[in-house]
Amino acid sequence: MVALGLMWYIFSTGWNNGQADTIIYGGIIYNLKGQSPKMVEAVAMKGDRILFIGSQKLAFKFRGKETKMVNLKGKRMPNGYFDSYKK
Repeated sequence: MVALGLMWYIFSTGWNNGQADTIIYGGIIYNLKGQSPKMVEAVAMKGDRILFIGSQKLAFKFRGKETKMVNLKGKRMPNGYFDSYKK
């Protein structure tokens, strides 16, 4: 329920202007936040911020005309990618 409320807030307020700079999908992506890592379908990013981690369907809602779409084609996104992305 909290997740649905958060998604409603993000989409209704235009918190991210509706567009990510980059969306990574189509491979093995781990969300390492929390005590146990879990696999997710996609990551949407804008600048040095992660806008969304989760399903590909919801991540694609952040797609704009200028969004770079990165299809991993079944490959794994390396752990630590987010940390190196910010530098």
